[in-house]
Amino acid sequence: MHQRICFFVTLLCALCFGLSQPASAQTTLFDNADWQKLQQSNGDKTIANMQWINAQHPKFNKAVRMVSKQAMRHSYNIQFDIDIHQPIGKGDVLMLDGYIRLVQSKAESGEGLVQVQVQRNHKPYTKLLMMRLPLTNTQWRRVQVPFVSKQAYKAGQTNFCLCIGDYIQTLEAGGFTLTNLGKGVEIENLPSTERNRLMSYQGREPDAAWREVAAKNIEKIRKGDLKITVTDAAGKPISGATVDVQMTQHAFKFGTAVHSSIFDPDAKFWTSRPEDTQKYLQIVTDNFNMVTHETNLKWPRWIEPARRKAADKLIDWLMANDIALRGHAMVWPGWSHGKYPHVPQHIVEMTKDPANRDKVAQMVLEHITNIGQIYGDKVTTWDVINEPTLNYDLTRYLGGDDVFIDWFKAARKASPNARLVLNETTGGTVVSDKYFYSLIQKLVANNTPIDAVGFQSHFGQTSIGIPQFLELLDKYAALDLMVDISEFDIEGYDAKYRADYTRDFMTACFSHPAVDTFIVWGFWAQRHWRPERAMYDKDWNITPNGQAWQDLVKNKWWTHQTGKTNDCGSYQLRGFNGKYQITITTPNGQTVKQPLQLSRDGKTIVIKVND
Repeated sequence: MHQRICFFVTLLCALCFGLSQPASAQTTLFDNADWQKLQQSNGDKTIANMQWINAQHPKFNKAVRMVSKQAMRHSYNIQFDIDIHQPIGKGDVLMLDGYIRLVQSKAESGEGLVQVQVQRNHKPYTKLLMMRLPLTNTQWRRVQVPFVSKQAYKAGQTNFCLCIGDYIQTLEAGGFTLTNLGKGVEIENLPSTERNRLMSYQGREPDAAWREVAAKNIEKIRKGDLKITVTDAAGKPISGATVDVQMTQHAFKFGTAVHSSIFDPDAKFWTSRPEDTQKYLQIVTDNFNMVTHETNLKWPRWIEPARRKAADKLIDWLMANDIALRGHAMVWPGWSHGKYPHVPQHIVEMTKDPANRDKVAQMVLEHITNIGQIYGDKVTTWDVINEPTLNYDLTRYLGGDDVFIDWFKAARKASPNARLVLNETTGGTVVSDKYFYSLIQKLVANNTPIDAVGFQSHFGQTSIGIPQFLELLDKYAALDLMVDISEFDIEGYDAKYRADYTRDFMTACFSHPAVDTFIVWGFWAQRHWRPERAMYDKDWNITPNGQAWQDLVKNKWWTHQTGKTNDCGSYQLRGFNGKYQITITTPNGQTVKQPLQLSRDGKTIVIKVND
């Protein structure tokens, strides 16, 4: 009996001790000593350098001085990094801690700028953490940031980077450590110097000045006056008739990306779940009036017969449901993004020989002509070029971005009625747009037939402030171009942040005359490249950011109004621009239905009711 009691006491103590321990053991990914293995990985030594210096700081005695001698196309063109030799699990909570300061900067603002990253160290360079930190003085600034890894990584697959290529500047950093705290750690309870900055954005305040201006602009440019007069067959006004004014479709393009595999008979994901397929398509028809063809119109996919067949089925379905089509994309001028090719492999092979340059240039033009002519007016908007800032292998092989002028000219000839767009990942984000803007200026100056720029607007942990974004829209609108929001999604700090930012970013866009298109990059978590950003979770429950979309597009910005004609037989209202179904019911019970389209110019219509 005594032995049994001792056994159970021992077992109970072991269980209690186990329950009191953290879910996972803490692991040091690099400490202050390892940190001094930091090395320069990007940037020629003539435009950047680093050296270790003595530092008088209570936390460290060595700091690295990093010098950028030239403002680069991308921040990461001058990069310093350290490899991480420990594995990182999905859901692990990590803590970055260190110090950084500005020594000098030649930026017009006088500020310094560093991009801090923890990332996969090979394509597609998935970011576990990415922050852009402005530095405004020479005092040491502590950087404490807890974050969660969304994926699992093997030992040696990740690194920590400091990227300083934005400005001509000198920065110093010291005492950096990275610790894996494991799972089951409440991130809200961890210290963070950046939490206040990361958990909000400029213009979020309920009384922010931009809101009143936006409301006035929306009233002015997104609505029109509608006057309906009801008469009998002889033209005599009918008073007391009930007029039901029901909006059926926005004039503004609210859209989503859709993968055409939904119409592929070999796509097991869809064929095995017919109820989800129907739900998905129903949400598209109920909520969106434009669809971006996500994958199968891209060059490498489109030349595969099965994929083109699925693409054509999606296009036929869109046409049958009165949904506009955005073609994406004629040319994506880099070789690949991870395992996803941007250019057909036979073209890539040809570029290994410089002698093939003219032949490859002609093949690109022939592809633009071919795909543009085949779909004709079915495509209302074409992304002619996709992400040229980050993807330029083909561009470089063909001698530089002057070739873009020829590509747009070929697209205009093949698709004379389509809006032609240069779509860019840096547009509308916190990433510098200096190359993109100078490229657009160049195209405009050379009379390139470009109609709009595409701001993809994929937002991670940080997002552009609303007033700053409105200034960015003004900047591109001044070039006499439209701005399409082409691939929006938002991660943000939490679900409320995602909802609030979706609401405010959409409102800013809807209020600006240069914007008439807003596309989300998917809406269902099961078929979304970043499931946490979706408008519906995997079980079809609407998320807070999905509800924010619904509240605006189908409620606040939607017109459905009913009233009665006055003694003159008239009924007036001010409604949002778009398509309508008007239903008239006379006092004696006769009913007449009539469609109409309302614009900001307004509309006056007489509807006759036969006796």
